[in-house]
Amino acid sequence: MDNIRANPVAAYRRSAIEGASPVQLVGLLYEGVIAALHVSVRAVKAGEIETRVREINRAMAILAELGASLDLERGGEVAATLRRFYNIAQGRMLEASIKQSAPILEELISQFRGLRDSWRRVERDAQVAHQLQPTAFRPAEAVGAAWGA
Repeated sequence: MDNIRANPVAAYRRSAIEGASPVQLVGLLYEGVIAALHVSVRAVKAGEIETRVREINRAMAILAELGASLDLERGGEVAATLRRFYNIAQGRMLEASIKQSAPILEELISQFRGLRDSWRRVERDAQVAHQLQPTAFRPAEAVGAAWGA
């Protein structure tokens, strides 16, 4: 309980992660990449080498986890495409770090926002589909029998 009072933001994040669906977790990981890249852009502009390197490494580590979690057998072409994108994005992050390039990082932020937004649409569509599922059909005789008619 002391940890919750000491750091309510961390407690909120922890509860959000624990209650998230797999699709929501992917969205949260994309948010982590985007946040790290934003900090990296500010660090490049401010000449803060340590911060730039730390945050780009953080984004790359998240991408490594996302890539490792891909199921290429069940995910088919989508999973293969994501794996290629993650590999290219990691290479671009490395390039941005070496060149100290805010424009490359900003381009990556834009790409990850688009990807995050796509996953949000998947989540919304899944929720709508779940809500539209028909309830179990019960013949009228069964309902009448249950009521003692």
